[in-house]
Amino acid sequence: MVNEGCAREGLNGRICDACLMQRDSTVAVGRIARGLTAALGACAMALVVAAPAQAVATVAADTTRSLVRDPQIAGRSTSLVAGGLDRTLLRFSVRGLSGPPARAVLRLRVTDPTTENLAVRVLPARFGEDDRTPLLLLPELTPVAKLSGAKAGTWAQWDVTKAVAGDGDVGLQVSGPLLDAASFSSREGPDAPQLVVTPDDARGVKLAGLLDPQAADTFVAAARDDLGRSLDGLDVIAAPPGQGVPGRYIGVYHTFLGGRFVTQLATSDDLTTWTHRADLDSHASQPTLAALPDGGFVLAFERDTPDARYVSRSNLVVRHYATWPALAAGAFDRQADLPRSLAPTAEGTPALAVKSWNGAQASQIAITFHYLENIDVDRQAAGMLTNFDAASWAPQPDAAANSLFAGLGTRGNLGDRADLLFEGHRFAVLEAQSIKADFGTWRWYLYDRDRNEARMLALHAPAGSYALGNPTVRVLPGPAGVPVLLFSGYAFSEGAGPGEAGQFIALRLLP
Repeated sequence: MVNEGCAREGLNGRICDACLMQRDSTVAVGRIARGLTAALGACAMALVVAAPAQAVATVAADTTRSLVRDPQIAGRSTSLVAGGLDRTLLRFSVRGLSGPPARAVLRLRVTDPTTENLAVRVLPARFGEDDRTPLLLLPELTPVAKLSGAKAGTWAQWDVTKAVAGDGDVGLQVSGPLLDAASFSSREGPDAPQLVVTPDDARGVKLAGLLDPQAADTFVAAARDDLGRSLDGLDVIAAPPGQGVPGRYIGVYHTFLGGRFVTQLATSDDLTTWTHRADLDSHASQPTLAALPDGGFVLAFERDTPDARYVSRSNLVVRHYATWPALAAGAFDRQADLPRSLAPTAEGTPALAVKSWNGAQASQIAITFHYLENIDVDRQAAGMLTNFDAASWAPQPDAAANSLFAGLGTRGNLGDRADLLFEGHRFAVLEAQSIKADFGTWRWYLYDRDRNEARMLALHAPAGSYALGNPTVRVLPGPAGVPVLLFSGYAFSEGAGPGEAGQFIALRLLP
């Protein structure tokens, strides 16, 4: 799957525009390079200009209360009303905060507009949707926020930071004018209410700033190897010393060749110019590679098997190569062909971490991946492969991440992810799609695994590309002892700037 799931979109009989571009394009590689002094200066600036984090609280209850409405019917309605005798009651469960947030914003999708004021007040969070909670649950007298009018089809927003003290339940009441009441979508409707929380999180702000393609010291668009093949889904590791690797870095990637995906191997000395070394397998995509302490390598990829009905069925494959010569020759000595257990048609885009290794027969490899839930949209999952035995494979959905991103409004796929440790904190850069099958809505998110919070990274490449997928993020040894942050991904043609569609490579020199 070239672009994080074109084969999955192919489940519905479609090869995406990005795949067609990769198959037919002759776009030249473009580079933007800046000097070391400018690089370090840009890096320092980025620490203070990054966009804030966003964590959406879970909607625990929403309903309309009045003297005339049946609470059970109102609690199950797809609509919320504020105005006249009606008040909208909302209860959110906030988690992951270590203290008061920097900001909290209530967002409601307007279905029936008003030109009058709408006020939000704090309410004791002791009510349910249809449990006949006492009507006279008194809110605070002074509103925490007001809004003058609300247009149909828009998101009405109130700054309710004062209402959120930290973790726990938050109760809010929205009231309107005596006449000209407003209506909003409930969580039973198409657009659930949202409480968007901005944590006071300097660490995440730093990392988000470093991942800005426009501030990169080196940027390569439409990246290709020396054979002219696109470097789609590129994953990179530092070459282990003393193994005879002809380059400082090893990369694995896939290209759409002859109507199928081919996983390939290349090496590089500068992270921008890549020399093809081997084709590792066909009908194989989204590869990832890890070096082992004994000089060997572990490769994981997604294998697709053509099927008349679904176009492809995919599953995860993990291989062991004993040495660099074995890897360069495509000669693996162990393989675990992992059966699908969470989805009937597609599980793929793996990332791996070797937790312990005393040979393949005494090993533990943690694998994160996505699965096509209900043959509909991709969701996140993880599992442990023990001793290279496929029978040990028993993965589970990542319920925390899946729930959080659903609350963020990502109604399409949750796909590839790049985990990293930053200042002792576990983060992942994760791609997510707002609208199913709309490749122009792919975005990168910075996911704080320790706090279960996420921010959408409002990134643009130098020529303006904004629909980004397949993130790879690595800190690697760089020139003159200066570490390099490599972040690479795929710019979809649906949102690409001139000459930028395809795989890009961005480098930041770290102080």
